[in-house]
Amino acid sequence: MSRGKKRNILLEELYNALLKRCKKLSPPAYEEWISTRVLAEDCEMGIYQTRSILLKLVEQQRVVVTPTPIANSLRWYAVIKDGTTESAGK
Repeated sequence: MSRGKKRNILLEELYNALLKRCKKLSPPAYEEWISTRVLAEDCEMGIYQTRSILLKLVEQQRVVVTPTPIANSLRWYAVIKDGTTESAGK
C-alpha cells in the first residue's frame, strides 16, 4: 500500500473517531472539545502522528482547532456537514 493511501486511511479513521465524540451540532465551550491524546488513544496512534493528521483535516476545513492550547493540549472539533462552527467555543 502506498504511503499516500495509508495516510488517507488514517485521516478518515481519525476523522470518524472525532465525529463519534462530537455529538452536538453546535460546538460546546473549548474546554469540552476533544484533546489530541484522547483521539490518539481512540485510534491507537502516537500523539504526534495524530496531531499531524488533525492539522491536515484543519487544512481541509473538516476539523476546527482551538486558537490556543487548553491545559497544554490543543483541542479539536469536527465540522458538521450541515452545521457551522463559526461561534465555536464562545
